[in-house]
Amino acid sequence: MLILIVDDDPEIRSVLSEYVSALGHDVIAAGSGREAIVALTAAESPVDAALVDWQMAGISGRDVLMHLIEHYPDTVPFVSTGYDASVISDEHLSRFVAGIFRKPFSMKAMLKEVTRAVAEHAEP
Repeated sequence: MLILIVDDDPEIRSVLSEYVSALGHDVIAAGSGREAIVALTAAESPVDAALVDWQMAGISGRDVLMHLIEHYPDTVPFVSTGYDASVISDEHLSRFVAGIFRKPFSMKAMLKEVTRAVAEHAEP
């Protein structure tokens, strides 16, 4: 499974990337919305899931998610946020997000949920 991890906090991005990689998954890590969009374009294989920080300067998590929904409909999107999940109130967007993880979250539970959602998405 190839997972895009987008977070502007280098420590969070590094810990998540190392954890997911250690469990045998491929990771593309991006420190900003712009890096995420460039990485998606350059990816040699389809990204199965994306874990996107909601609050980032410049191109926001919302912008990255809208880009994913429009250009990469087979990628299962998730939001990570330090804010209350109710701040992500865009009903149109919430229909397309597979889950919201409120920081700090259990990495084991996050990866279990991502794996489940990707498997469900792949079913015919």
